[in-house]
Amino acid sequence: DGKLAILGSNNCFMSISEDEDVVCVNKTAGPGEFVSLRSMVQKVDDSNKDVPTEEQGSLAQIEENYV
Repeated sequence: DGKLAILGSNNCFMSISEDEDVVCVNKTAGPGEFVSLRSMVQKVDDSNKDVPTEEQGSLAQIEENYV
């Protein structure tokens, strides 16, 4: 599902109370316990990740790998 909840040491899930305090009181994770993590790291799209290593490189290198 791509959902993430943080479990505390008391086996309850972390959430924010109405007073904006961090609490761990619920034994099951519901909508109030799910969190979203964001990062500033840019995702690098590697166009060669599905290409076998022997097929990467120049045409001469590829031919050399198959001979």
